[in-house]
This record gives sequence, structure tokens and C-alpha cells, in this order.
Amino acid sequence: MTRQTDFLIIGGGAAGTTAAGVIRTLNPNAKITILSGENYRLYSRVLLPNYIRGEITREQLFLKNPMWYRENQIELVGNSKAAKLIPDQKKVELANGETFLYKKLLIATGASPIRLNVPGADLENISYMWTIGDADTIIEAAKTAKRGVIIGGGFIGLEFAHSFKEKGIETVILEGAPYYWGTRLDEKSSRVLRNLLEANGIKVVAGDQVQEFEGRTLKRVVGTVKTKSGKKYEADLVGIGIGIRNDLEWLNDSGMKIDGGIVTNEYLETSIPDVYAAGDCVSFYDLIIQVPHIVGTWGNATTQGAVVAKTMCDVRTAFEAVSAYTINFFGSSCSFIGMTEEDFVDEIVVRGSVEDSKITRIFVKKYNSQTRIVGATVINNPAEVSPLTTAVKNRVDIASHKDRLSDLSFDLKQLIG
Repeated sequence: MTRQTDFLIIGGGAAGTTAAGVIRTLNPNAKITILSGENYRLYSRVLLPNYIRGEITREQLFLKNPMWYRENQIELVGNSKAAKLIPDQKKVELANGETFLYKKLLIATGASPIRLNVPGADLENISYMWTIGDADTIIEAAKTAKRGVIIGGGFIGLEFAHSFKEKGIETVILEGAPYYWGTRLDEKSSRVLRNLLEANGIKVVAGDQVQEFEGRTLKRVVGTVKTKSGKKYEADLVGIGIGIRNDLEWLNDSGMKIDGGIVTNEYLETSIPDVYAAGDCVSFYDLIIQVPHIVGTWGNATTQGAVVAKTMCDVRTAFEAVSAYTINFFGSSCSFIGMTEEDFVDEIVVRGSVEDSKITRIFVKKYNSQTRIVGATVINNPAEVSPLTTAVKNRVDIASHKDRLSDLSFDLKQLIG
């Protein structure tokens, strides 16, 4: 079966749904179709932890009601997985055999969690906190769970830790890196977070990896986590957060340029005419830091969806924004701003200390005659997030202030006037 549409959007998440709404505003008569891999209207993955902890209802996860799609004449096709893009025919083939012809195509397929490939990984009560189904599983398992194990650090790991603690589950975190969240933080920043976790009764074990999950006798439910060092941890519930990946194999024969994500320019235009991309699946040219950048945050996806919709409607608009994400847990906060890859910058300036239980790392790079902040990690210094974000966005030359950045008496607001 072949169907036709003016604007075909693959992905019903933040980027795709936002784009559909903006397209409808700019083009009242166009036919708009969203293909979603899930059978749900737009819901917030960011709020899944709040749902798990009982802070909101299941219905409050949903950001669009069915009436919104009807009123805006946006067709939402659920359980739809793209299998092949044929650009010269402007055609997308689905895994179920259906075919869609488009005039303009937006790929906003997001990302998916990296799955652990070890024996027993398919046992029940092992979750990735990625979908509503995952959240439902965690809520049900937590009703009787006494012990939990979290695999990996990062934002998802912290959300698991917060949720398990709220449910009264005795928790161990297994981190494969030499220290907690070692893939994104330095050792001192890691120590601040580890101290906060341990102060809340959560044990952190670094430098060890999962070898196998064992089920309970005669049941397909997880019971034990075995590590490569030979240790065993009892677990009624396991949470995994070891990173995300893009599912772009279906584009292999399309000629699309891919480098970690779908490569786009600052207008979110791909290497194929009339094909655009937005959200977690994109390696876009970042006008602020002047390099390709992949950002997996809800805010970034939403903004890119709005921007790319304008370009798709011939109002060509560049995407220019600073990525930022904050998680609050146990009365503390952790924020990432902009580019925080150590090998990209010339210098990292540290404010605060482990002893203060707060630490900020400021990532500095030279651009010709300018010295600029391109990113930061901020732990327990929430007042510093706004001035640092503004300094990155406005490309502030901080050369005259750089030597004072590590001084806690220096107010970072002075960077932005």
C-alpha cells in the first residue's frame, strides 16, 4: 500500500511533533503525517522519573491530547518503523510493507538506549527507563523489591538512584569506569556526586562490569548480578543507563551522510535535497562552537523541531542555541552546558572543591584573538548556570577575566556585564 503526504515526519517525539505543529501554523493546507515507532501520542521521557516516584499521574506524561492532532489535521501513525529511504523517488518504505511518498521529509527518530549484551539480559525486571512501558514495569516491580542494582552513571543512573531511594530500595551502583560517571566527569567532580549518593545510602562500586544476570529459581525474573571481578549482588530490580545510540541502519543505502548522527548544516538540512533532520539523531553544525555537535536533550530536540519546520516551509532559519541540561536529586543539582569534551578545549578552569560539595568546571577555547567559554559542568552551583550559558551563547571574550575564573569570590555575572 502506497500513501502520499506533503510533509512526512519520521519520529513522534519532541522534535517531530514540535515540527508538525509549526508546519501547520505556516502551511494551513498541507498534508502532514507523523510516523511514530511507539503507539502513543507525544509524551515526556523527561517526566518518566517523576511518574515512577508518584509525583505525577500517568496521564500527566502526555504533552498532546488526541484533539490536538485532530484539530491540526496531523495524521499520527503509530507502531511504524522506517526500513528504507529511496531519495530519488522521494519514498520511505516501512518494516510492515507500507510505503509513503513525500514532498519534504523530516527524520526525527531520536535515539535509543544501548542494551547490555550479556547472559540473562532479557530477564524480567531489568529496565532502561526509556518508555512508558519501562516506567510501568519499574513501578510494579518496586512494589515488592527490596534490593536494586543500577548499571552505569550518567543522568539516567542518577534518576534510577533517586527513584529507587524514594521507593525504599537498598541500592548498589555499578560503574564500569575507574570512577563514577568517568566518561563525562573528572575525578573530583565524580567524588562530589559519589559522596552525595553515599550520604543517601547508595553504594557506588566503580571499575567493575556486569558479566551475567541470573534469574530466580524456576522464574524468568532477575535475582542476581554477577560482575567480571567475581562479585555477586542480589537484585529484585535492575536499572541500566550506559548511554544511547542512533538507530540509522535503515539509511545505509540512501546515500545519506552519517557521522555518529545524520550530518546537517546549521539549517538542519541533510546531504539529500528535501530531507531534513532534527533532535538526538543529528550531528548538526553548531554555529556557536563552530564544529559538528550531537546533543541528546529534550530542550534541544524541541528547539530544533521548531527551527527546522520553518526551513521546511521555505522560511530558512539557522539553528543557534546552547545545549543545557540539569538534573535535581537528593536536594542537589548537576548541569551540563555546551561542549564538555576535554580534547576539544585548550583549558579547563575549576571552581569549588570536593570539600565544599560543589564544583564547576569551565571549558575554555581560543578562537583566533578571542578566548571563549564553550561549555561547563556545574555541580551544586545552580546560580552559575545562567551566566555561564549566556557567556557561551554570546561568545564572550573572557581573556581579561580568565585568571579570576577559579576564584570563588569572582561573580560569574561579571562575564556578561
